[in-house]
Amino acid sequence: MVAQLQVTAFMANLSRVGGALLIAHFGAGPLTLDGRSRPR
Repeated sequence: MVAQLQVTAFMANLSRVGGALLIAHFGAGPLTLDGRSRPR
């Protein structure tokens, strides 16, 4: 029971790290906070 919870938590953490690495590599694109501001 505990081992299954640990595996599930590990997989969730692994997917979060993978997502963070994808954003770090490719950038946030249209989801950036400064993407909506107009240049002055």
